[in-house]
Amino acid sequence: MIDYFLIILMVLSAVLFLFVMVLFILAPKYAKKELFINYYGGTGAIYHGFKLFKVESYREDKEWACKAIKYSSIAIVVIFFIMVFLIKLNGVQQS
Repeated sequence: MIDYFLIILMVLSAVLFLFVMVLFILAPKYAKKELFINYYGGTGAIYHGFKLFKVESYREDKEWACKAIKYSSIAIVVIFFIMVFLIKLNGVQQS
């Protein structure tokens, strides 16, 4: 039973990871144009100083991307800890 739950969690974490990576790549397109003025790194300005996770850095119609990156990243970490717990629990049950 635990094995099936672990498989489901692995698939869910893989999908969430891909979703976060796509949004991470698209983040410069969703950022406000004022963010890039006088910045030497070009469109990489969104990646510095945790601006990737700040709603103020995104255009008003693209704020959903910031929230999706935040919540998906938190979900991946929580799923990881649940998986570690279940693997340890499964190891205890088998011994």
